[in-house]
Amino acid sequence: MKEINLLIIVPTLNSYKLLNELIKSLKKQTFKNWKLLFIDGGSNFKHIEFLKENSNKDERISWVKQKKEYKGIYGAMNQGILYSKKNDWVLFWGSDDKAASKNSLHWICETIKKKNKLRPYLLVSNGRYFNNDTFITSRDSFFLNNKITKIINNKYFAFLLFVGYSPPHQGTIFSPEALLDKRIFDENYDIAADIKYFLRLSSKKEAKICCLNKITVLIGNGGFSSIYTKRKIKQVLKAYYLRFGFLSLIPFLLRYFRKLMTLF
Repeated sequence: MKEINLLIIVPTLNSYKLLNELIKSLKKQTFKNWKLLFIDGGSNFKHIEFLKENSNKDERISWVKQKKEYKGIYGAMNQGILYSKKNDWVLFWGSDDKAASKNSLHWICETIKKKNKLRPYLLVSNGRYFNNDTFITSRDSFFLNNKITKIINNKYFAFLLFVGYSPPHQGTIFSPEALLDKRIFDENYDIAADIKYFLRLSSKKEAKICCLNKITVLIGNGGFSSIYTKRKIKQVLKAYYLRFGFLSLIPFLLRYFRKLMTLF
């Protein structure tokens, strides 16, 4: 088996005050074969200087300007895919995310090695939300509440999506095979392109999903989608309709019911 590389793609916009925590969490990793790529959407001087300084300090860190033809956060992610190599497994984080443990990337890499013969499209791990100001953690975000690492097929993946579960995209690692279509996110869904992608993937018969029962990422509470709630709800409902038709209201309601239950 060829050497596994992990590429973390992070869209940024004047968020340099948050990035130190993300970078520190990666430098503490026991797994060292990672790369960090910032896709910057037109930040100010201080932010660009921060990116340049950190890129010069560590050859594993790099940055590029976001091109005009790639729109929004998911467009930045699509652009980042262009820089992935054949052996790269890719993670998409936000500026306010960071590794949950010094072993986070090690757990991911070891799982890929063990399950690689089954050729999973995605490796889905768990996340935990935290407050960037107080550093207090809150609810967990998971897809399949499994006690052991498990491989599921596209039909079971579709069923889980139908009953309201959704993979945390920050805890999802994309295989090289999943990235063959370089523009995987629909940029017309500027807030909900991740669930749109997962729903589309669930119709692929060859798609297998590996579920890892480990919290690998701490997810900042102040994400872009939390600001534009109404727009996200509309996009999520539309994505469900495209996949499940007139039954789309069922997964939509179950999705938000499950999110509500995690608050108690």
